[in-house]
Formats: sequence, structure tokens, C-alpha cells
Amino acid sequence: MEKRLLIAILEKGESFRMMRALREIGVPGGTVLSARAAGGKMVSHMKKIDVLTCYIDAYDSSIVFGVVNAQAKSVGYVLLAHVQRLEEQAKEDELVTDYQILEFIVERGQSDRLIKAAKVAGADNVVVVDGVGTALREDEIKLPSAVSSQKDVVFITVRNNLADRVAQEVVATGVLEGSGSGVGFRIPVEKYAILGQNK
Repeated sequence: MEKRLLIAILEKGESFRMMRALREIGVPGGTVLSARAAGGKMVSHMKKIDVLTCYIDAYDSSIVFGVVNAQAKSVGYVLLAHVQRLEEQAKEDELVTDYQILEFIVERGQSDRLIKAAKVAGADNVVVVDGVGTALREDEIKLPSAVSSQKDVVFITVRNNLADRVAQEVVATGVLEGSGSGVGFRIPVEKYAILGQNK
């Protein structure tokens, strides 16, 4: 089944209200990243920003988009990116560049094992961002061992010829096993540039 990554750029504090509305239509959860505005018309009025990310089925995307648009109380923006499950190989026509991003959202503290496995497989461009899961308070009461609000979001930029090996090594660590423990997916990179090379 095709998947999309929903990314909503919202004013700080809006993401949990937005996630509550999304859960009412069946979106199981997401991750919130804290950010700051660095310019642009859509975010210039915001000092602090929430970046809400949700992994959704492609057929739900127009419904989810509609809910996000209806629930937004402040200016921001939302986008959808085509993503693939880790076990799916990228189709040749989707590989516009030599790179893919492997993104993993795991329990806080589990990223060290994930990063070590990725490096053993040849990955060297890894970024970890602190995130907060969007589990509702009632879920935390019912499933205290399965739901953690503290998340590590790991972005690994890797050449296409290494992507499968890196993904397999990460999966083999077990950090993605079990309900609520983690998720990983691929994002084909359409454009790629290394900054500061000619300075």
C-alpha cells in the first residue's frame, strides 16, 4: 500500500490539538518536532514552531489534508511526501538522484543502536532530532509500556546502492519491533546539493 508522509508546520502548541482531530478520522499517531522560524512568509510571524509528522495511507491523504486545513487556527503550511516502507525497493523512475533518506522514529535512547548498525552498513550522514510522540493521555494510561512520548527522529542520507543494506542492518537491531516502538521509511531524494564546497 502506498504511503505518504504528512508534514504540517504549525504554531507552537497547535500540533496536539491537530493530532486529536486526525486521530478521530483514524490516523494512529505522529511525532512532533520543535523548530524555529528561519524566514519565509508562511512562518515569519511564528517564533516557535511545531513540525507534526504522520505516516499515512495514500488513499487517506485528501481526507487528512482537509482535516488539517479545517483545524488550523494559525497560518502555517502542510505538505505530503511520497515515502516507501523500508522493505520496498525504490523504483528506478523514482531515483532521480544517487541518494535516499532513510527516516526512523524510535523510542528515545534507541537511536544509538540504530546508528551503530547503519554505520556498520556504510552510512555516514546521520542526523538525530528530538521529538515528542502524540500518544493521547488515555493511551498512555492503558499502554504504559508500549507508548513513549519521547522520540528520536533519525535521518540517514545514503547513496542508493547502500540503502537496502543500511535498512536491513537497522531492522536487524530490533528497534522497530513491537507496538509503538518505532517506524522507518524511505524518501527518494529529488535534488541534492552539498553546501560550502566552493568557498
